[in-house]
Amino acid sequence: MLKLLLALLLLSTSDVLAEDEVAEIPAEQIFAATEETAPAVLPSCQDEKVIMQAKELLESYNREHPVNSLYEKRQRALQLKNISAYKEEAVAGYTSKKNEIVANKLLMTKINQGLTDDEIRLCRSVNQNARFHSIYLMMYANNDNQVELYILNFLDNPNEELKTVIQ
Repeated sequence: MLKLLLALLLLSTSDVLAEDEVAEIPAEQIFAATEETAPAVLPSCQDEKVIMQAKELLESYNREHPVNSLYEKRQRALQLKNISAYKEEAVAGYTSKKNEIVANKLLMTKINQGLTDDEIRLCRSVNQNARFHSIYLMMYANNDNQVELYILNFLDNPNEELKTVIQ
């Protein structure tokens, strides 16, 4: 691969250089062109880092959007307590029959980001309390090879997003 790259670079500069001149190409330029960054590995749904960052994101949202009633405060606290475990959901074939908000976000992400089902990880909270709906997390690697984490169905408005980059 390196020989091919060097040959192509020399052929492209041959018109400009005289026969007795030697083209100097910095090594950094050669190796930068041949290096390929490995795609980011998506963490599992049970990864402690993912769970902690999701909780921190939800807690910061609750701080920024306080509620007045004691009932709602208690409900938020219980919901945060009950989302300490997640299990992976299959992205392929996910339909609006399971969850309309999640299905729409998955479809829009695939279209807008140009991703396949294999490049997205979807996690659903395992609730111990049946009163609360499941929280869905979606992860994928962005163009900078960082893993973005989205909380899909926590907010009442489906057009709002809670997102962060996994550190």
